[in-house]
Amino acid sequence: MDPANEVANRDVPISESAEHSTSTLPPLPTTSSERKNRSIVWEHFKRTPDDESKAQCQHCLKVIKCGNGTSAMRSHLKICISNPGSDRGKRQKTGTSPSPEAQVGRFDAEYAREKLISMFVREELPFRFVESQGFKEYSAALQPGFNTLSCFTLARDILVLHETKKVQLQKYFSKYGGRVCLTTDNWSSCQNMAYMCLTAHFIDVDWKLQKKILNFCQVTGHTGEIMAQNVEACLNSWKLNKILSLTVDNASSNDDGLKEIDDSVAKIRDAVKYVRSSNSRLTRFKACIAQENIPHKTLVCLDVETRWNSTYLMLVAALRHQKAFELLEMQDKKFVEELNKGRGVPLFQDWDYAKSVLPFLEMFYDATLRISGSSYVTSNLYMKEVFALGRRIQ
Repeated sequence: MDPANEVANRDVPISESAEHSTSTLPPLPTTSSERKNRSIVWEHFKRTPDDESKAQCQHCLKVIKCGNGTSAMRSHLKICISNPGSDRGKRQKTGTSPSPEAQVGRFDAEYAREKLISMFVREELPFRFVESQGFKEYSAALQPGFNTLSCFTLARDILVLHETKKVQLQKYFSKYGGRVCLTTDNWSSCQNMAYMCLTAHFIDVDWKLQKKILNFCQVTGHTGEIMAQNVEACLNSWKLNKILSLTVDNASSNDDGLKEIDDSVAKIRDAVKYVRSSNSRLTRFKACIAQENIPHKTLVCLDVETRWNSTYLMLVAALRHQKAFELLEMQDKKFVEELNKGRGVPLFQDWDYAKSVLPFLEMFYDATLRISGSSYVTSNLYMKEVFALGRRIQ
């Protein structure tokens, strides 16, 4: 019998033959769409809408290339300081330092760059400092493989860090946030540009008092309407609606009780401004202090006109040096000429007016220091201080 016919005449079940034939076939190749986002790292990344070859970290918002695989994303997750599962994230959360064995590892340029950015933010260094020759030589001595940044790159990275921290704080407010107390700080620069800073104060889950700056911006003025508009815009951008209180600082729109003696205070302020305007004038004023044998080592200080508590400090220092100002008036003709262009030299009655208002201002100054403390809770002190002031000024 023909071997071929013998094989063909064998009694083999059709189903068994079919099963054997299909099991030996190689698996069908998966398409790119089926393979996309299969890795576990995609739980931490999302593809950028404008470029599918890049993905953005959901922890620190950094964009990583992913066109050739997920290895770059895996490496980033291990060192991402905002990822709670990474070694750096754990150290930042627990506040512990790396072990000596970890410190001896290979140089990590990305980690060094993050620490460089953090240093400039914490120490408030000018961005140009990163391009100075001394800083470059120092960095090269520590690690020749580290490439220093330009001031523009540093500024861009700090903005990215700001957005990252803002997202983290927004998540905290939405998840754990209770009522938040807000304070505003307003001032004008030497270029007469108005600024406002909005700060949030709250108790965290560990019952610790926290203080976070929400906004620092230039404003068109310090009126109540402008301040309200800027505060509202800031809260809307933060999506923050659980507000307990809003405390504003001293401003020109507030009644400060000094209008009755405004001319006397203005004359003393002009005298202080004169002696503080140049080194030669300050030297002549120090000579008058020495001739009058005034024991105080501190000199006069110029106040901020919209802050009555700083005006109180200016008046205290000026009254200590009243005799020195009177002697300067007799010895320095330019002092008299300069002040006569305005309100004139302070007279005896001006010094008496300032002296009479000091006890009144001192009460408010001391109460303000106690109520405005930032390292301890002050809400329980507020009513006590207010009633105490009310009894003393009656």
